[in-house]
Amino acid sequence: MKPKKFSEVQIIKALKRIEACEQAMAVCRELGVHEQTYYNWKKKYSGLEVDQLKELKALQDENACLKKIVDHFIDSTGVISWKFFSQKYDYEFVEWDFQGTTKEEYDYLTEIRQ
Repeated sequence: MKPKKFSEVQIIKALKRIEACEQAMAVCRELGVHEQTYYNWKKKYSGLEVDQLKELKALQDENACLKKIVDHFIDSTGVISWKFFSQKYDYEFVEWDFQGTTKEEYDYLTEIRQ
């Protein structure tokens, strides 16, 4: 895939120039892009300010993260996925003996950690 030549901030600035009564063809020629590229940019970024774009990107990143969490734990029916209860463990399971006082359990755990 061809790398992007212009950042989104540069694209918004170019669109603002055109909105400020500069000719679209002249700006496209200056930037070295086809006129159809301008229309694609206009469709995607029209009406956005730079700070709105940054906020949009942050929201898209957060949304992508949440979708990964949902895909991992919940299937399409809304039920917790059976993958969550699979027999394959990410770590070795150890039975834990809860007998004794909290202080004794704390001491035991700190010994394991060292």
